Amino acid sequence: MNPPPPKARRSELIRRLQGLYQACLKNESEYQGLIASTLPKWQDSARNFLHYLVVRSYDMRDIHDHLSAEGVSSLRSAESHTLDNLKKTIQILCLLNNESCPVDENNERLDFYTSRQTISDNAAALLGNHTPTGNIMVTIPPQEAGNAELITALLMSGMTCARINCAHGNPGNWHQMVDTIRTVEHVLKRHCQIHFDLAGPKIRIAKISGGRRFLSLNAGDKLTLVFNEKHLRKGENAIFIDCPAVRSAVKIGDRVLFSDGRFSGRVSACDDTAKKIEASLQFCEKGKKLKVNKGLNLPDSAVNIPCLTRKDIEDLDSLGGVANSVGLSFVRCADDVKQLQMELRRRNLDQLGVVVKIETQQAVDNLPEILLQLMQSQNAGLMLARGDLAVEIGFERIAEIQEEILWLCEAAHIPTIWATQVLQNLAKNGMATRAEITDAAMSGRAECVMLNTGRYLVESVTLLNGILRRMKQHRDKCTSQMRPLGIARKYFDSQQNSFLASKNETYKQDNHSKIL
Repeated sequence: MNPPPPKARRSELIRRLQGLYQACLKNESEYQGLIASTLPKWQDSARNFLHYLVVRSYDMRDIHDHLSAEGVSSLRSAESHTLDNLKKTIQILCLLNNESCPVDENNERLDFYTSRQTISDNAAALLGNHTPTGNIMVTIPPQEAGNAELITALLMSGMTCARINCAHGNPGNWHQMVDTIRTVEHVLKRHCQIHFDLAGPKIRIAKISGGRRFLSLNAGDKLTLVFNEKHLRKGENAIFIDCPAVRSAVKIGDRVLFSDGRFSGRVSACDDTAKKIEASLQFCEKGKKLKVNKGLNLPDSAVNIPCLTRKDIEDLDSLGGVANSVGLSFVRCADDVKQLQMELRRRNLDQLGVVVKIETQQAVDNLPEILLQLMQSQNAGLMLARGDLAVEIGFERIAEIQEEILWLCEAAHIPTIWATQVLQNLAKNGMATRAEITDAAMSGRAECVMLNTGRYLVESVTLLNGILRRMKQHRDKCTSQMRPLGIARKYFDSQQNSFLASKNETYKQDNHSKIL
């Protein structure tokens, strides 16, 4: 089918984009109370975020194709300044079509430059001085709490933020880490942010029947989950889950996944008398054993357990005067964020940055509400915890979902932290895989990248720093930077050299014939 004439195509684009523009304004008016509930520094961001949600609630693919045909494709990178971009696109189309513009003269507070500055300022407030290559967060192993040599090497290699995992160690151990970091900081004259990651309500295998350390399982096996240690029977494949809320939440057919998805199946029976459930395993990774303390994921079940555990609340008392930010694990809804904000206010710690870890299907479903609630914290961020998230939503969907999360956070001007298994093989074994190098390059679209512990941690930070430095020249957030390509330059240089060589050879031949 032939496309419509250019003038008619532009008129139709103007009409459709004008409709989007009016829908954004109507939405802003309807949600004015919600915008006003955010802190003053976030209100323009909240407004832009709602505009972006309106635009992305429509199928924009054919509009984008027609805009590209006109040489106007800026809506593809309008996350951070949606309404301004929409207005200017309409204005350009009207100029091309010699029509009067139906929208007001552009006077948006958030244009391309101010929105980028806002994102940069928010990243600096949460993560420290925003470096040109981005920030690198490193998980400090508890056993290295007093290792000044390691901290020195990490800071010299590019670490800008230290992560303390509250699931391991104790307050004394954590404070020793902080003291070591601050001492090295003073010597090197380099600043390092301190991020405390609360453990959260991770559901784990507490014990295995018969006192065993592991179970060897195969697809087709039955696995019994009990919620009272007394019901463990020697000789059967049974595990004790110290979380009674799981029993009342699951139903027959629900998925159950263990050890980051290495073992998975579905609930096949629920015994209310014995307070246990039975799962039929459908997949068991070859050569792997199901061990004590491994995690349990229930993506189909709404387990009613608080996001902030008793331990988390106690750990908050250790953060005063030492932490710059705190991470909330296994967030499911805006109320989880609100509870942490209330606990921080009670302790006069509301100046701490709040980072939500997105690792559940419920968190993805409730992401707009979560991001808007975050805007009631002075400093805020989001961690893409891709390990548990991939298990919850399915590995085949993680690439798609992480893209959507990055877009939404850019629209909200909330800095993101790219986490889980970044350069993991290098950190543990000293050799990076090609796949994880590509993953590390993709991570540069976030404001910060997190590395976990490993024997080759310093080498991992060094390599990541180099990758981020080069990739930042090519891409800022989700937008191509159009840096000059060496491949293109070399091609024309070689062509020029070939041309000059050819001219020189012609000159030589002409000269030679004259001599002869």
